[in-house]
Formats: sequence, structure tokens, C-alpha cells
Amino acid sequence: MVAPTSICDLLHERFGTANTHKDGHMLFNKKNNQNIESLGSASVMGLHLVSGVIVGIAMGYYLDKYFGTKPWLTLIFLVFGIIAGYKNMFREMKRIQKKESETEARKYAEKD
Repeated sequence: MVAPTSICDLLHERFGTANTHKDGHMLFNKKNNQNIESLGSASVMGLHLVSGVIVGIAMGYYLDKYFGTKPWLTLIFLVFGIIAGYKNMFREMKRIQKKESETEARKYAEKD
């Protein structure tokens, strides 16, 4: 038995024909797998932005409570959280673009 190389192969091996549509087309094929990966990447970018803001607000809130400087540290750390979220989102976007360009380069190399 060959080890599955993608989630499509794994699902096909695990469920056999259980993952086929009424007309016989597979629900989990290579193209859908790429769409699912893109959706996952977009979700991760959103999570980076939201988590940065939440962590920034939480840190600022508890520091404000500790030092008695209410609203200033919350606002400052909110801005830091937004900056960190955008930075992480930008880093993830660059990683995705690099992965896509490597995939395209591999496709062109196979054609030649």
C-alpha cells in the first residue's frame, strides 16, 4: 500500500466511494483540495489579525489595572496588537505568495 500524499488520497483510501457525488464525481479532488487550502490560509490570516488585537487589549487592560493608568495602556497595547496582527497577516500573505510562485515554477518546469 502506498502512503497517501494528500488529503484527497487519504479520504479516498479511507472512505472509498463514500465521498462521491450522485453523478460519480469525487467531492474531494485535487482542485477542491487547493480551494480548501486557500480557504484555510485566508482563515489563518483573519485569525492573526483578531488574535493580535485581543492579546493587545488584554495586556493593556491588565497593565492598566495593575498600574492604575486606565485607559492609556489599553489604548497603547490595542495599537500594538493591531500592528502585530497586520504584521503577522502580511507575513502569512508573503508565505502564501511564495508557495504559489514555487508551485507555478514547478508546473512550468514540468512542461518544458
